[in-house]
Amino acid sequence: MEVITVGEKIKRARIYKGFTLKNLCGKDISVSKLSCIENGKVKPEKWILKALSEKLGVDYEELKKEIDQQIVESIKQIESDKHKNEEDYIEHLYEYAKLANESKYYELAFSLTHKIFLFMIEKKNFKKVLNLLGLHYELSNKTKPENKLTYYFDAATYFFQSEEYLQAKHYYYSIKEELLKVDPDNKELISKAAYYEILCFHGMKEYKKAYELAKQLEEYFYETNFNNSKSNLYHIMAILAIINNDDNYSIYMDKAYTYYEDNNIKKVQAKLDFGLEFLKNEEIEKGKILIEEALKEFDKRDKEEYAVFLLKAIEALYNQGIYNMVDEYIDAALDLSIILNKAKLMEKAYYYKTKQLITQENFFSAEMYLTLSLEFLLKFGKPKELYQRYMEMGKFYYDIKNVEDAVKCFTSARSMKNRL
Repeated sequence: MEVITVGEKIKRARIYKGFTLKNLCGKDISVSKLSCIENGKVKPEKWILKALSEKLGVDYEELKKEIDQQIVESIKQIESDKHKNEEDYIEHLYEYAKLANESKYYELAFSLTHKIFLFMIEKKNFKKVLNLLGLHYELSNKTKPENKLTYYFDAATYFFQSEEYLQAKHYYYSIKEELLKVDPDNKELISKAAYYEILCFHGMKEYKKAYELAKQLEEYFYETNFNNSKSNLYHIMAILAIINNDDNYSIYMDKAYTYYEDNNIKKVQAKLDFGLEFLKNEEIEKGKILIEEALKEFDKRDKEEYAVFLLKAIEALYNQGIYNMVDEYIDAALDLSIILNKAKLMEKAYYYKTKQLITQENFFSAEMYLTLSLEFLLKFGKPKELYQRYMEMGKFYYDIKNVEDAVKCFTSARSMKNRL
């Protein structure tokens, strides 16, 4: 839907109907005033709009709609199709944001850049998010003070999701400190910023610092009733305790389970995470017991959630070289992904089936599953993922003495690397 000013609508209708400025004005409206209205220099009064709509034969309600109202209505129209054509949806929102900014509807423009941010982060379209940062920041300076905080949270989320933890940490720290100064009663946002600051230190592998901050946040939480936040905090505290060889891990695990209350999915996901952390910490038996319990306790009625859960466990077990446990689960994950017909799940299932077959030295079948996995990845994979996959395939072919296909894969990898 085209969005134009009231003046432009009047001008287009006038020309289409064959009116000159003088003809349209009549006795009641001056030519200079109508010219200013058409050029957007002045806003027309209600009586003028009604008179013009009658003379031009256009709907008054449509004629009086300003840029901001038209933008809001246009967005409602494209909202239902946003997942069908994501690129068009983002492009439309961006154009509307720029138009709102140019038309000095700064609050509307900011709400649109925020909307784009959330959508692109959800879709992990990080390159386009980076291109939007400048406009989003500019608009945060032109609007109400609270929008600055929204901008900082958006930027922090972008850097966190793209695993640029150092940058994200600076934003979360700044948010936390600013809130403690200007809005110390806003414990929910303060605790959110502090929690993600901890996750940033965890992502940077600064585990002692993360654990120290987590203990400080635990003290802060004594004054709150944010059970969901407490469950997340004790979840990461249990992981950090395992990493730091602190025997208090069991206390934090129990507290995480308690605060997750009736959320069975969160509980078993936490159990899986704890099990995986024990594996990484070379406490294999503890890890295996927790992972087995988590997989047994997971509510299998939601097949897609269960498939995602299985593949997460399989990935971690492979990374730790625990192949005997994987054999029990890989075929179940593969069958589920095929039944669900979900491309991303099928790609992962075929990929880990390949790894299983390679460990069994069944290279013929491994090649078949590796090719199937690549076919899916080519549909949605990012250049970095494809580069890594081609490198891995090149090594696979090289190891089985298939030099010709190894060279093809390494050449494709180089092509992908140039696109990074």
